[in-house]
Amino acid sequence: MKNIMQKKIGLVLFVLLLQLFSLNDLTVLGTEGESASINEHYQGTGFGSPTEVYASPDREAEVLKSYKKGTNLKYRSYTEEWHEATVYVNGKPTTGYINVNDVETTDSYFLGIGLKDKTHVYADTSREANQLKSYAQGTVLKYRSHEKENWYEATVYVNGKPTTGYIHVNDVETSETSQDTLYGVGLKKPNNVYAKASTQSKVLKSYGQGTILKYKSFTSGWYEAKVYVDGKPTTGYINTNDTDNIVENSEVLYGIGLKQSNNVYAKASTDSKVLKSYDEGTVLKYETFTSGWYKATVYIKGKRTTGYINVNHTENIMDDTETLNGIGLKNPTKVFAKASRNANVLKSYAQGTVLKYETFTSKWLKATVYLNGKRHTGYIHKNDVDDKIENQEDREGYLLEDPTKIYAKASTSADVLKTFPQGHFVQMRTYTSEWYEMVLDVNGTEKTGYVRKDEISFEPLETSYLDVHLRKPADLTAQDIVDFFNRVKPDSDLKNFAQHFIDVQNEVGINAQYLVAHAIWETGWGGSTIRSYKKNLYGYKAYDSCPVTCAIYFPTEKDSINFVTYQVINDYLSPGGSYYYEEHGPTLTGMNIKYATDENWKNGIAKLMERMKPFDPKYYSKVQPSNHKPEQPASYTSAIPEGEPSPNHLFIDFNSGVTATVTLDSGNLNFRNLPYLSPSTKIGEVPNGKKVEIVGYNKDVRETVDEDTDKIIRWYRVNVDGQYGWLRGDFLTIDNLIQVDVETSLNIRESATASSNKVGSVTDETFLKVVLTDAGDYVTEKDENDKDWYKVYLPDSDETGWVISDYIIPVK
Repeated sequence: MKNIMQKKIGLVLFVLLLQLFSLNDLTVLGTEGESASINEHYQGTGFGSPTEVYASPDREAEVLKSYKKGTNLKYRSYTEEWHEATVYVNGKPTTGYINVNDVETTDSYFLGIGLKDKTHVYADTSREANQLKSYAQGTVLKYRSHEKENWYEATVYVNGKPTTGYIHVNDVETSETSQDTLYGVGLKKPNNVYAKASTQSKVLKSYGQGTILKYKSFTSGWYEAKVYVDGKPTTGYINTNDTDNIVENSEVLYGIGLKQSNNVYAKASTDSKVLKSYDEGTVLKYETFTSGWYKATVYIKGKRTTGYINVNHTENIMDDTETLNGIGLKNPTKVFAKASRNANVLKSYAQGTVLKYETFTSKWLKATVYLNGKRHTGYIHKNDVDDKIENQEDREGYLLEDPTKIYAKASTSADVLKTFPQGHFVQMRTYTSEWYEMVLDVNGTEKTGYVRKDEISFEPLETSYLDVHLRKPADLTAQDIVDFFNRVKPDSDLKNFAQHFIDVQNEVGINAQYLVAHAIWETGWGGSTIRSYKKNLYGYKAYDSCPVTCAIYFPTEKDSINFVTYQVINDYLSPGGSYYYEEHGPTLTGMNIKYATDENWKNGIAKLMERMKPFDPKYYSKVQPSNHKPEQPASYTSAIPEGEPSPNHLFIDFNSGVTATVTLDSGNLNFRNLPYLSPSTKIGEVPNGKKVEIVGYNKDVRETVDEDTDKIIRWYRVNVDGQYGWLRGDFLTIDNLIQVDVETSLNIRESATASSNKVGSVTDETFLKVVLTDAGDYVTEKDENDKDWYKVYLPDSDETGWVISDYIIPVK
């Protein structure tokens, strides 16, 4: 019966709230008591004949009201068997109960607030539909779910008639299913209570910062509060950002003041009256209050008074303390009377002195000192000591400094017990985060000494660039690289790529100093033919048998750096790589075994690195190698694109129409994309007897000599049915090619006589296309001295002339 009366009172209050909300043109439901759900509202149709509303949830109870079967009714959830409803008895709202079997529920209702400046109710489920009604931001609205996604259904009154409309889900925020009563303090100056859940609505009342307020949960952004306006209770709304909730279960804490003057305020506001102040480092007692404030008790003129301390003005003392031993880092290391560097100094100790203390706060330690035989509690700043390691572990390492000093205390100001050269092997044990402890012999006496951790390497020292891990970044800047070129080779344009070398080091983890030195070594400071015509800075795939021809062509030098970096990391510097040499690891020495046939390759690059910046074993012992795996770059070929400059002094082109026949004992001749015997270069086969066009040959491609015939074996560039590639000359019979063999130059004459007009001139080793007879023989004539002359085509021309055979070698 008591619960029923509470619900009746709640309904009466809700009716008053409805009037205050001014929602008389939108269908709105009442609310239960303070802890009731405000979302579970329903409407339905009466099944009973009649459908009865009872005074209590019992069919034997008094009937408050009866409705005809089929009447539309509104009610709220109550139990599994009963609904709760508000009916009017003698004009007074009264709580009654309807059995769930007596009605058919049609829909549930929600309460929420409008989020838009104007929250529209549309005639249809479309923002393009007519607007039946609009409500100001923060207005409390009632609506129900709808079958169409993203829309609610609501009833509004248009010209006094109930009309169904639709509200978009993004235009409202539904209130919480149950309201909690909360207390908090105002954060703003002032803290406003608004007539609607909108900061643009009317302000019902304002409170000073730090005022304790009471309110209820409502939506994610708003609280609901009751205020009195002109003596009348009125529902208003407080923005959640304007208050800080008071914790439900407070906890007593101890801490120290962080400020020079730590104030206790009359309200939870730094603008309020200061009740009392305490010095920095003073131990204070308080209890949790809000996220930004503690509550404390102070005495004013002997009277107990509640005050507030800002949480940023204190540091909490640890609950569980731990006793530690450590060494003083400062010279001297001070023990203060309070946990403040501004407090009196009780005692001072020399740097490296072993001290005993216990944890106190995150920044301070508590220690006991004796003054004139009397025990005192003091405080040491955490940054002034280094804790000793409780469970010491044995270590072995190599000394980095030259020489490395071993001290009598863990302090560089202490006496030096002994010195050792760089790289000396030592045994020691852990001591503090910055020091190792070791036992050593000093003039026949065993003593304990201390060495700094940053002077120890756990790996044998890399002694030069020959054995440095090439995935350790160089201690180098782009300006260092530019300065090196300006100092040694100022006209080299490789310095223009200084920043890119550093960028690649930073991105994929390869030593930039090595990248620069390697580029210098392979290109002769940037002037090599391979660099000039193929923008290849590293001679990549410049095999000894075909250096320029086989070297990869890159669109830019930066592409060359990126590509070769990837290949070097994957193939030479990574365990499991195709050319990784386990014995020497990822070093110049290890790379040299497979990268270059010249055994001096590694020494040349190491010397360039040393000239750039002298090797620092201490730096390289500390820096860690990168394990970053670079992304695979684009693929490139050896061919120089058409239209790009070619090294014509090396790449010799013949006149078009020079032909040859494949001549084999059996089988087919391998057709290759490079003049290099490898399974990867084969692109096809040419059958015996096939006629092909000889395009030319490249002078950098190594010629070999047949041991049986002493004939020179040369690779030729050929055209086989429109496809260009390479064939070996010892399997070709060339039809119409001769080569000039003369000390100076050879004249081409108009006819087969030395007295005829000169039509051209060629130098030694020039190749000429010979005119053939119909039978495929050279066209020749004899002059008046019985000398043979060959009819030839002028270079790069269809015109013909004659050359004397004395200076000609037929190429077969």
